[in-house]
Amino acid sequence: GEDATLRVSRMHPFWKAPYTGTVAFTSGEIAEDVVQYLAMSEQTPASMGLSVEWDDEANCVKHAEGFLVTLLPGWTEGEVAVVEDNIRSFGAMEDKGLPRPEAICEHMMTELLGTFQLEDRVAWRCSCSKQRLLTAVMMLGKEEVMEIVNKKQPVDAKCDWCGSSLSLTPDEISTYIKTDEGKEQVQSGAASPRQLKLQEEELQMMPDAGQADWN
Repeated sequence: GEDATLRVSRMHPFWKAPYTGTVAFTSGEIAEDVVQYLAMSEQTPASMGLSVEWDDEANCVKHAEGFLVTLLPGWTEGEVAVVEDNIRSFGAMEDKGLPRPEAICEHMMTELLGTFQLEDRVAWRCSCSKQRLLTAVMMLGKEEVMEIVNKKQPVDAKCDWCGSSLSLTPDEISTYIKTDEGKEQVQSGAASPRQLKLQEEELQMMPDAGQADWN
């Protein structure tokens, strides 16, 4: 109903605390209000279509179907225009009348995404590594890095995403700062352009952990 609210809590490996966004339902239609949440709270353009068939005799949901299309990093205006045209011509969900779940999925993906790649390997992984920890240590600056090496104490860290424990020995740090990339990073106190590009690509591939509930 229009008096309901949508609250979404999300956690990211680089966030100190979960992010929670709340918006009031304005239309009373779940699909429209979820799209509004994505636009207002997360600045993510999206389109959603939902359909539920109710069985009056059994007093339960017979089946439900829907789609959610969002833009990922790297999209172009041309790709957006194609998807928008496909969504406009897709029509109402309840008009499709497709009997099998797999047929529904195939039909929706083909009509909504057209010639785009429709299938890809799904992989759940974490991009944490000793290299990323080394990059983070280098950003402390030359003075602090040399202090760590001279104290001969390991640097320990725990990944907020997967919970893995990572450790760097003083010898590993000392060896790295002798490389060209390590010298550049420790002098500037920043990640090298190559490291920044790699981290950006890794972040684009990482899934967000999220939990949503309706009140």
